[in-house]
Amino acid sequence: PIEMKIRYGDHVYAEGVTQTLAYMDTLGCDKGWLVVFDRRKTLAWDERLFVRKERVNKKIVTIYGC
Repeated sequence: PIEMKIRYGDHVYAEGVTQTLAYMDTLGCDKGWLVVFDRRKTLAWDERLFVRKERVNKKIVTIYGC
């Protein structure tokens, strides 16, 4: 599953991971993706764009910041 969010605060990452993990449980998947769009105009693209992985109980959620 792929979950997409708009960043309205740092809490969106934890909430998005939790939601993606719930979808993964429902679908029986061990990998999922979270895409978070950061619309802050004061943030440089170098800081806005990233990829990181979070492992939770043998499941992997890949988080893309953009």
